[in-house]
Amino acid sequence: MNEETSSIELYCKSQEFEEFLHEQLEIIDPMLCRSEEPIHGRPMTAAMFFVENCFVSSDGSPLPEYLEEEWFGHILLITTRWYRARFGDELLAFPPKSTLALILLSGTALQVRIPSVPKKPGKKSGILQLFFARDVLDHENPLDWVIPCPDLEGMRLEVANEFRAHLQKICSLTRRIDWGLTWAGFKTDEHSQLCRSVQGHLEKAITDICAGRRGTGIWEIHLAIEKALKVYLLQRTMSDAPHTHDIIQLLELAQASGLGEVDPNALSQLPCADDAIKHRYSEVREPSLHRMVEIYESAIGVVATVADCLEHHPFVLKHESLYIRALPWHPSRKNPINQT
Repeated sequence: MNEETSSIELYCKSQEFEEFLHEQLEIIDPMLCRSEEPIHGRPMTAAMFFVENCFVSSDGSPLPEYLEEEWFGHILLITTRWYRARFGDELLAFPPKSTLALILLSGTALQVRIPSVPKKPGKKSGILQLFFARDVLDHENPLDWVIPCPDLEGMRLEVANEFRAHLQKICSLTRRIDWGLTWAGFKTDEHSQLCRSVQGHLEKAITDICAGRRGTGIWEIHLAIEKALKVYLLQRTMSDAPHTHDIIQLLELAQASGLGEVDPNALSQLPCADDAIKHRYSEVREPSLHRMVEIYESAIGVVATVADCLEHHPFVLKHESLYIRALPWHPSRKNPINQT
């Protein structure tokens, strides 16, 4: 640590500095608000903005590699406390990326939030292993992801085991979809956005089903399959997606372009395009919850097959995981229990 760095660290721990930083945050935060920076990201963004605009070295140049300095960790701590006092812990919490799924238990639809990037602590402090998971990993328990988590202890053993096995299957299919769509490669942003919208339609279907809007849930499921097939065609053979809602027609085009076999039993469970449109406008009677979940499960099986067949980023095809290390001032570098 050089003399200049040591002086900065000493100053950052003074009451005078904390009061000065609070004054600057009253100016910085409205700027971040106008740029629509999410609240959970503002402490770090504000701390970096403050250092880059208010701190200079003795010769007037910006401070190099300040993110690795202990004193920056102290600035971030003050900034985080300021935001926590203003917005509270709930809004400040970083939302973990997850993928929504649906499962039926005793006639009740339950949502399942599956972590998109599973992780576990590395062998050394401050190290995390992140997984490009296409399935449920050995160290994970899918029951932890069910909302609300059911108590299986009071069930007959065979019923509980059947539920666990079915939950594992649903989570595996959902992970395959998430992996396949996330890491697919496209030549244009428009095609990438179309691909990303597939999972959004499946999640919208789940919220519709749980809210009793089964007709619109069927339409969202139909759109998810339709768009999955269209992004496959866009990636393989076409510059523009066919203008049709007919899944069978799209499937025939996709299979002519190399798509693998799709489970015919799953396809037979899905409403045709005309029926899906009628459900969208409530022109036909809505299915029962049990039938609705059957349609959903058939759909994710079809989408998972398509997602598997997309062309993916070569890095994730070669590597199942990667390791990341926290910055030197992060608590996890000193105490592995605090790893997040």
